[in-house]
Amino acid sequence: YADSLPTAAKSADTLDFDAMVRERAEAEKSPLGQGPRFIAFASLSMPPEALKALVRDMGRAGGVTVLRGLPSGDSARFKALLTEIWQGEDAPQALGIDPRLFRAFHIEAAPSFVMVGSDFSPCDGFDCQDVPPPHDRMTGNVTVEQVLESFKDGAGPGAALARLHLVRLEEGEDQ
Repeated sequence: YADSLPTAAKSADTLDFDAMVRERAEAEKSPLGQGPRFIAFASLSMPPEALKALVRDMGRAGGVTVLRGLPSGDSARFKALLTEIWQGEDAPQALGIDPRLFRAFHIEAAPSFVMVGSDFSPCDGFDCQDVPPPHDRMTGNVTVEQVLESFKDGAGPGAALARLHLVRLEEGEDQ
């Protein structure tokens, strides 16, 4: 599907769902080790301002925010919900859909955060079972900065990466 999408640019005032799918497909083709290790798990049921702040700060920190899937399997409704939340140049830069990650890390609540300590590629089958790599994890209504500070100070598998992402976040706030 992603290969069939047109590459023509859309207006800055509309959410380009096709571009989002195309970018996610390109990310899937990237070699192991180049994918994100700092992941926020979100839901469209979160308050819009909280979701916007989460996606913005995850992007600044060099992480990615993922949703489980389309609400009720309806892509038109999904696009409409995203359009209500983001407009024009405020469009999300680090947002994707990946139910495999939710399944791999057994995510049941949003927002949840994971910092993976090593390369990881979730399995693609519906019945497959992943053994997640060593990782740090936190669930709750906390800021990205609080998550990174906790991971950094906890000295777990993602501590070194948390320090790097924290620097990126702080540099992104200055811009």
